[in-house]
Amino acid sequence: MEITTLNDIYAETCELERAAAMMVKQGDRWVSVSVPEFRDKVRWFSTGLRTLGVKPGDRVAILAENRPEWTMADFGILCGAGISVPVYPTLLGWQIEYILNDSGAVAVVCSTEEQLNKVLEVKSHCPMIHNIIVCDPPATLPTGVLTFQQVVDYTGHRPRS
Repeated sequence: MEITTLNDIYAETCELERAAAMMVKQGDRWVSVSVPEFRDKVRWFSTGLRTLGVKPGDRVAILAENRPEWTMADFGILCGAGISVPVYPTLLGWQIEYILNDSGAVAVVCSTEEQLNKVLEVKSHCPMIHNIIVCDPPATLPTGVLTFQQVVDYTGHRPRS
């Protein structure tokens, strides 16, 4: 297969015959994300977004450091014919507000509680944002915020062990 789009990269990755699609550092050790786990989480996240009302052509912001969920969210958005809006996690709230509004993002994926707080700080000024998703949720999840895993599970699917 000739790779010409980002979705082609996802399709090729799903066909890999190796133990891991990627590695992630957890504490002091590296843990692999298997190809089937990667494939399924991307598909289920994409379906979860659609279930939440994200339509083809909609923009979804990703406010996160480099992490597996960043890649999974990006491919999930693209597989649903959406448009990813990457946002540097070092930006301040007012800068994030400008990007969310200028892009017309309808949802935002945040990596951590720190990034989530930046979005919550400006949400009242971002009328298009209907869904906020956080990868590493705080102990108490704010009203109206979903975890990355909840979106993956939103369609009733559960990742395989």
